[in-house]
Amino acid sequence: MLVASLALAPAESDSRGSLILVTKIPYTAHDAISIDGNAEFTGRRGVVSGDGTASAPYVIEGWDIDAWDGFGIDIRNTDAHLTLRNCYVHDGAYSHHYGIRLVNCTNFVLDGNLCPDNWIGIGLIQCYGGTLVKNNCTGCEFGNVMLDRSNDSVVRDNICDISFRAHGIDLSNSCNNVLMNNSCRINNFYGVSLAGSSCNNRISGNRILRNYDYGVRVDSLSSNNTIWNNTFVDNNDAGSSYDIGYAQAFDEGTDNSWNSSGVPHGYGNYWSDWHLPDSDFDGIVDAPYVIDAARGVKDSYPLTKSPYVPEVVNGLSESISLAILAATLILVAVSTAIVIILVLARRSGNKDAKAPHSQMRTVFQSPLSNTSSVGELMFCPYCGHKIIQGAVSCSGCGRKFS
Repeated sequence: MLVASLALAPAESDSRGSLILVTKIPYTAHDAISIDGNAEFTGRRGVVSGDGTASAPYVIEGWDIDAWDGFGIDIRNTDAHLTLRNCYVHDGAYSHHYGIRLVNCTNFVLDGNLCPDNWIGIGLIQCYGGTLVKNNCTGCEFGNVMLDRSNDSVVRDNICDISFRAHGIDLSNSCNNVLMNNSCRINNFYGVSLAGSSCNNRISGNRILRNYDYGVRVDSLSSNNTIWNNTFVDNNDAGSSYDIGYAQAFDEGTDNSWNSSGVPHGYGNYWSDWHLPDSDFDGIVDAPYVIDAARGVKDSYPLTKSPYVPEVVNGLSESISLAILAATLILVAVSTAIVIILVLARRSGNKDAKAPHSQMRTVFQSPLSNTSSVGELMFCPYCGHKIIQGAVSCSGCGRKFS
């Protein structure tokens, strides 16, 4: 096996979403991994340590896998304890392959994996009791993270930006999951989708910005979901002033709550088109945010400020962190036209037209980064266009980098 070049990957982040640090990970080239049943957790199939128990889970780690010819990592019908971490799985988009797919699995942790440019970055099908944490699935074709008939799992601190034909996070007929502190930006449909009978999910602390359609969409059969303490900015073409025709969320389900409850009041979400007035200075806008007037769907306690507040990280001052946040909001102000151009520009449909493997290390960094880079290539944070490392401006949108 050949040792791949060092790559940048997200490392640690504060539970409230502070600045994500970056570390270098050496990846080793590996063939696609397919596992069906606990007995196939072997070294030949990518396992580097562990015995499958809770105290010593099987560990699959550090592999560089090209998903062009098949699903990058495909694991089915297992209940042994598994940690799948720090793998770089890529280039399955053209051939309609998942980066990582788990089917009928439990007792798993997917941690710190990089899954760009796949058909679907990470997909769970009929799984339960798992954790997805700090994975980066930016730039996938038909969805970044998908849960289908999958329950009782935690999806937190993941980057799910720029899905070209679908959503940042897609739950279909999935219940009792926690979606927390994820980034869902600039997706061509919804930031988060709750489809089919998706019930009793908790969605909080997510950064849902500049998605072409709704920031969150809840289908008619989905019920009893709680959506609160999230940041909604410029979704569905929402302007600076509220317009019911451009509400940032959609909900035709039953008994879903868009705020928490409490004394003297609960807490809702931050909406960029509805953050004033606050006459009593309690941090709650004086009137509800209306999602569907006819059905009475509303956020009763919309927040005047985004709950996503960066803190001091490794010597960075609060003012610098706040400046980075302000820059982030500028970065996500990409127009629909640019997204469409990006889709057309990066989809040639021809395998032979792909850049050499050594030049395809396309990994997106923290949402707070000025650029996203790995190896020779980077992505523009404004439009997602590929740029050469060290470039001072983007050839796609023309914007300059600080």
